[in-house]
Amino acid sequence: MKHLLIGLNLICLTLMITARNVYSFEFNDLVILKNNPSISETELGEQVDERNEVYDKMHPHFVEMCTASQYIPEEEISFAAKGGTGGHATLFISSACVDGEKNYPALKMCDEQDSVTDEQTRGVGISLNLMFSNIRFVAIPGRDNFYKGPLAWGETITPLKVEEIKKYYYDKPWFKGIKMVEKQMATCRCVGSQCTENEIIKCYIDKNIGIDFASSLARTSYCARLPIPQAGIERMVKYLNQRNEDAQKNGYKYDVILDNCSHIIHNAIAQTGFFDMKKQLNSNRWNQVRGILSEPFADIPLKRIRNWVGGEFGYMSVPTHNLYRLVNRSIDLNLNDLKKVVKNQNLIETLLDPDYSWLPTGSGALVTVLAQRRNNEAFLKGKAGVKLFSLRRGEFQKFTGPDYEDFRDYYSNLYKNLSYHRRKMIEAVLKIERLSSEELQELKSVDKYEILDLLKVKLHENIRKIEQDLNFLELY
Repeated sequence: MKHLLIGLNLICLTLMITARNVYSFEFNDLVILKNNPSISETELGEQVDERNEVYDKMHPHFVEMCTASQYIPEEEISFAAKGGTGGHATLFISSACVDGEKNYPALKMCDEQDSVTDEQTRGVGISLNLMFSNIRFVAIPGRDNFYKGPLAWGETITPLKVEEIKKYYYDKPWFKGIKMVEKQMATCRCVGSQCTENEIIKCYIDKNIGIDFASSLARTSYCARLPIPQAGIERMVKYLNQRNEDAQKNGYKYDVILDNCSHIIHNAIAQTGFFDMKKQLNSNRWNQVRGILSEPFADIPLKRIRNWVGGEFGYMSVPTHNLYRLVNRSIDLNLNDLKKVVKNQNLIETLLDPDYSWLPTGSGALVTVLAQRRNNEAFLKGKAGVKLFSLRRGEFQKFTGPDYEDFRDYYSNLYKNLSYHRRKMIEAVLKIERLSSEELQELKSVDKYEILDLLKVKLHENIRKIEQDLNFLELY
């Protein structure tokens, strides 16, 4: 009877919210455009801002890992060059801020006063670039600076407008201390070793407008958003700071196979126990070949093969593949097969973490897609991102396919997503409670870490959080 009443309440909430605004809680711009092609970019942009405001109130601590489409500037965009079909990987951390005390890009956890200016707003975007020689990433404060840029929704993007946007970034302190590799300096406005720090920064901005910042000018971003406990965010911040500190001392050399824009993001999230770190090999031809071979074979569930190719994630890092793997372990985490659940090493690590115990699925774990600006005379649409041969190639495709026919409605619609997670967790709780004594004994024989009882507690906690979030959404 209890579950029947809960189900009826859920149906009522569905009808009330759907009647109010069918697109209010849809986080995939391309789904909205497909279902409502007449919607203006201004309307769509306002929804982007509103939905993120709602999400931020529900989940103050989260990360958003993105794979961005290919970069194709028009010829009139000075100094910019066409990007590769692999696209780009970025990371947004909601409760981290730029540490302005350092003379190179660094992070800190946000405090109350960090939301009062454009220069130091809450949240920070992380992006690694092949041009860097003394850092691994830049840190751009605030979602608008990172994704949107200083341009109103609906404005037409022209080459002249892009030059104005560059000037906005020229004046910001976020790029201090950056040095570029000599090959990239060859096409700057200034001459190599004679370039001042400000001239180097301007050269970097000229070449990277729409890549490391203001990304929606030039790219569509396909992302997975995942709430993480504050202590987990703190670990990520510490790790990222260590990577830039190391690059300050020892320099940095980009390797498209073994140390690219996606490696550092994967390994930053791995600090939370969510998944294992990618092992990184020294940069040489043999290791590059080994890295390329590792990506498809990492999906083969044979231990000897996986060990040779660097474990479950391989040595190479492909942005689109990492997107799928994040979704697979959060939104799509299977809780029905209890034998697999109690053997899931990463799930065990997150549940038994000495600093915090968390379940990496549930409220707030969803796919987001921010579309490239439509009124665009400066950047062409690029490919969604390379998808190499893999046993799961079809799974990667559904997040970036042109028609989105296989895109499950609970991936990106926040209300449907909450309802899906709630149903999944209730089913898992009921399955645990209904185990026969024989089944329970069999499970406990493989449950080496005795996580079954803890899992049940965490499921109940997450169900309560989802119910709170559903009630919160009702206010909108």
